[in-house]
Amino acid sequence: MSAEVVDDAQVGRNITRFRGTRSQKDLADAMRSAGHKWSQATVWAVEKGDRPLRLLEAKDVMRILGMHTWDLMQPDEGAIVKIAIHELNVATGELRDAAEAYIRAQDRLASYADIYFDAQAARGDDALFVMEASDIEPWLEQSAEGEVTDVREEMRASAAAQRDVDNRGMTEEQLAAMKEVPTRPRGRFEQILRQSEEASRG
Repeated sequence: MSAEVVDDAQVGRNITRFRGTRSQKDLADAMRSAGHKWSQATVWAVEKGDRPLRLLEAKDVMRILGMHTWDLMQPDEGAIVKIAIHELNVATGELRDAAEAYIRAQDRLASYADIYFDAQAARGDDALFVMEASDIEPWLEQSAEGEVTDVREEMRASAAAQRDVDNRGMTEEQLAAMKEVPTRPRGRFEQILRQSEEASRG
């Protein structure tokens, strides 16, 4: 499907995908705040393709949902990829913010710990409270990168455990039949992702 022949139903599907978990009511409220006479029923009709999206409306819908013009016009497959890129871009920003906060917190801990133990040594006693260096060191030895790796491994372990739960109670014949079902070969981009994960584990 080209951009020249895109129909209202396709535009509606693309809006639905970019809306994600946001409710139709939230989108309608945001559009009313932008000066459009929208209700939840309007959103429903636009997403179903029963009502065409007007030019001025499209401008505000794209702004509210973080879309570009082409995002409205793409065929389904392209829309899905673009949404995944958008979600990863948002997650990357959140991850960078979290990593910065993590590093700053480690810096503060190291500085405060030095002040605490220097003061404790100067007093020659544990006048305030007892804290060992071993309580501090593990927090400074770990890294943001290591935390990401740990999360990835925990997700894999959780997925494997869920597969075990799903397979529980199945007969040996059923399990054997499942293994014989051909799986989709790993594609180029999945291979790139797996290679990146292996490299991060070093």
